[in-house]
Amino acid sequence: MGSGLNAGNIGAEIDVMFITRALERGIDVKVLAQWQGHMDGGKLILDTYSHVRPLHSQRMAQLMTTEEPANVIAMRSAS
Repeated sequence: MGSGLNAGNIGAEIDVMFITRALERGIDVKVLAQWQGHMDGGKLILDTYSHVRPLHSQRMAQLMTTEEPANVIAMRSAS
């Protein structure tokens, strides 16, 4: 009582939490769909879990800069 979880539907609630966190951590939607046993290439996940939590939105906005990300290797120019 009072936990906020529906004891009869706890598996589904864990799925929601897992998928939301995986998306926020950058797990590819197609990979996540495969892990969940979905055969639609991620459509169900995008339709169901496309909500964005405010903190995640703020983190994604911070990625939108003009600087090169640390994980990008500069290409040599063809000369």
